Amino acid sequence: MAGAKAQPGKLTYGSGGVGNVMHFAAATPEPYVARIRGEVAKALEDPEVRRTFADQGFVPVGSTSAEFTKTIVAEIEANRRLAAKIGLKPE
Repeated sequence: MAGAKAQPGKLTYGSGGVGNVMHFAAATPEPYVARIRGEVAKALEDPEVRRTFADQGFVPVGSTSAEFTKTIVAEIEANRRLAAKIGLKPE
């Protein structure tokens, strides 16, 4: 789960480009985020839930905001290096 521009007080769920991501308003208290993240992570451990996701081509992760941020930063850096390697220039 990760932070994103969201409407104050709203929990949204949608495609984050790298998969489906839960977004919380920036002002959401950390204990609430942690509780919901924990419950989602617990649900994602259920074999039937995992199977349902797999049947749709998804791999459930249930990462923390910090873990998700680290993944995104690594993806951006990998794409930056690839773009530089092939000479791709932003327009």
